[in-house]
Amino acid sequence: MEISQVRKVFPKALLWVTASLGPDGKAIFKAKVPDTITSWVASAFSTSLTSGLGVAPFTSLLKVFMPFFVSLTYPRSVTRHEQFVVQATVFNYLPSDLEVKVTLKGQIEFKSIIIYENGTEILVTGNQETAVAVKSGEQGVAYFPMLSTALGFVDFEVSAQSTVAADGVYGQIIVKPEGAPVSYNVPVFVNIDSNSTQKFEKSFTFTLPPSVVVGSERARVKASGDLIGSSSLMSFITLPTGCGEQSLARFAPDLYIAQYLNATGQLTHASKGHIIEVLEAGYQRQLTYRRFDGGFSPFGNYDETGSTWLTALTFRILSEASEFIYVDPLILSTSVMWIIDRQNLEGSFNEFGKVLDKNTQGTGTGPALTAFVLLSLLDAENYVEKEACLKEGGFRCNYYERWGNATEKARTNLENLVASNAIGDQFPLALVSYALSKAKSPASNTALEKLLTFSQSGGGLLHWEANSTTFEPMQSHYFKWRPPRIQARPIDILITSYAILTYTQLGRIDEALPAVRWLTTQRNAQGGFSSSQDTVVGLQALSAFAAKSLLPETDLQIVVTAPTPLSTFYVTRENALYLQITELSGAPQEISISASGTGFALVDVDYRFNVASEVTTPSFDVSTVLLDDGINSFNLMICTKWLLKKETGMVVQEISIPSGFQPDLSTLGNVAGLKRSERKGGVVAIYFDKIGSSSLCYSLRMVRESKVAKSQSSYVKTFSYYSPDDQSTVFYLPKALRDSNICDVCVGCCPWLLQ
Repeated sequence: MEISQVRKVFPKALLWVTASLGPDGKAIFKAKVPDTITSWVASAFSTSLTSGLGVAPFTSLLKVFMPFFVSLTYPRSVTRHEQFVVQATVFNYLPSDLEVKVTLKGQIEFKSIIIYENGTEILVTGNQETAVAVKSGEQGVAYFPMLSTALGFVDFEVSAQSTVAADGVYGQIIVKPEGAPVSYNVPVFVNIDSNSTQKFEKSFTFTLPPSVVVGSERARVKASGDLIGSSSLMSFITLPTGCGEQSLARFAPDLYIAQYLNATGQLTHASKGHIIEVLEAGYQRQLTYRRFDGGFSPFGNYDETGSTWLTALTFRILSEASEFIYVDPLILSTSVMWIIDRQNLEGSFNEFGKVLDKNTQGTGTGPALTAFVLLSLLDAENYVEKEACLKEGGFRCNYYERWGNATEKARTNLENLVASNAIGDQFPLALVSYALSKAKSPASNTALEKLLTFSQSGGGLLHWEANSTTFEPMQSHYFKWRPPRIQARPIDILITSYAILTYTQLGRIDEALPAVRWLTTQRNAQGGFSSSQDTVVGLQALSAFAAKSLLPETDLQIVVTAPTPLSTFYVTRENALYLQITELSGAPQEISISASGTGFALVDVDYRFNVASEVTTPSFDVSTVLLDDGINSFNLMICTKWLLKKETGMVVQEISIPSGFQPDLSTLGNVAGLKRSERKGGVVAIYFDKIGSSSLCYSLRMVRESKVAKSQSSYVKTFSYYSPDDQSTVFYLPKALRDSNICDVCVGCCPWLLQ
């Protein structure tokens, strides 16, 4: 029997729609049933201005069923050169037994593996067929060993045919290159004055490290006429986001984009709806890090105490987000009082919580923390019962008066430090400058002028390099190979960003432009920066500047050449918000960018590739030991120690999962300093509050879930979260997996073994 339709639509949700009900209180929803053989549960709720919330008392069940169908089981991803098995299970609910022909349709992206009894394997192309006898009410299985020679998404099709029934289904597997992923980019700020007669031209030489995995190279060019890159929501942060501060780092950029679009009249109904959806999800996620006493900490109630710094940051961002979404006022007011309780008599604040990054959070107290908290207190006026105090007075003024006193004491404390020239480090000086400018204190100009004495300028750019920091120069990380651009340290990006915010707050927009130009050249391929806090503050600075500056009319033609013209971008006022992307063929080593017209644009060239060995000098000593190395499971022991003199701050270890395996996170046990573990796609992310100079060891069990042989190496990447260039990458490969063949992982593929 011929197949009428190959099934390929398998969504996780069938329907999620709304409708306004008519006078009869009814609505009709129509949808095409997907191809999944399953049961769908339908529920409904409604809202009304007069009746409130209504929830349907019952759910309805829609069962999608076929009396004869085929289902596929295969790994979600494999690494190139690995062998894997697609298992086709044929279900027969017809009244008679069937002889079924199961066929894997040949594709150029993969080859089938034929195995002989003597162990010989040959690779073939074309359709592969096998006959399966399936009794009524039972199921039969066919196995198709495969090897993919292509990278990326590989599609395949399996059909099952009998004389009375037939079915076909599509499958898709991701084939990844070997090695560990690496990426770098070069952002370019194009700015052509309307009075200029010259074209903009810039050229780059891109080199790849000797250990690059052949075929893994990818490159693309992006262009936008918007400082923020507003069409790329949710993509600014590429690091893991498994703690309270990192969760905010995902949340805040979307908020700043919303504020920028709203301030410039570019917030459309569609973009606002998407932003609200993102902010609501981020708000709910952030609440999981709220402690029982009303404060916030990196890992919530798993930490011993709340964090003054994180509670202040959470309050500030959530209070600003309340412009777009509902945020419980009680949560905000409780946070304010929690913060005020941590204030010292002279106006400074104490940090009793875990300090994850001493460069940006200080060591427990000091002007940086005081300025950081003051920024939040200045936003708290609407959450301290001000209206109740003004109307009723008396005891209703307790919160309002406490807030007023705390804010005044913090401001005075910083003003006294500025007046006595007691702030010598650039980062706290930049933060104090911004906080005092927001507090409308005349001392902000004094602080900014002192900050300017540390600035670095040249070529129309302005930035700062921290004079007191535990960061090492980034250049020391690279050996044998260097990317064309070394991204600035997070601390330097933060200082420059706070300087831009100060300029903007004081209305000195033109003076901020050289620093803005420099900041745009430090962005990563996703539009963020090196770490989480520099991304949050950097995007806040760019959005604040863009919202207040008079940007020129833009009409640019940008041509990318390597060495022949590859792509042309047209950037105008109408499409300025849209991110235009062109994927390049391979990874050209010479790229030139030329532009003509008038206005400004951001152009970014980013390269992505895999490496088979480390390309930077390791900052961690990481070793792996394989225990109980079997074909279906193994224990991976990892020992890590820190090699530099400074402290690490929070450390993240990413363990790539071998193809066909899944991690058993329950086997991690109680490890000193381990705060959280989670699976994110093909890696396990493990968070430590710090790692010292003594080895910290733990083990993780991996268990087979699908049939993959000839396994390739997996990697363990360790990095300091707030200084990601302090990192190390090592590889591991269990011998049993390396030497395995199809018969080892799939006995059904080699039936003679069962005889």
